[in-house]
Amino acid sequence: MKLPTYHSFFSSIRRLLHTYYLPTAYQLFESPPDKKVWKAKLNSAVDQHTIATWHEEIQKKPSLRYINTDALSVGKSHHLYTYVRPNRIDILRAETNAKLLTGTYTLEANRAVFNQYAVNPCTLCNTEP
Repeated sequence: MKLPTYHSFFSSIRRLLHTYYLPTAYQLFESPPDKKVWKAKLNSAVDQHTIATWHEEIQKKPSLRYINTDALSVGKSHHLYTYVRPNRIDILRAETNAKLLTGTYTLEANRAVFNQYAVNPCTLCNTEP
């Protein structure tokens, strides 16, 4: 077989099998698994790799620190998106809710920290932010 750095079909298969910690192509050729067994093993390997990648991303990015890692599940959407209809307004609302949940939405109080000018008090309660 060609080197893993080549852009051939077989090199791509080798990289995929290695990425998901699956048996090598030689092992699969020597003892091919049953279709149902292979499908279950492949789905499990992809799910485990996806969850491991998510955990790494959550550790690296501070904006994801509020995500409950115990509730992560492949193939199921977050309950925030369960009732979103496929229209523009609902999608924008869901995006705003997700930003609020993760703490990445820029609130006026946060914006005032970076404002070089004097901040006007709140018009409702007449207090500073």
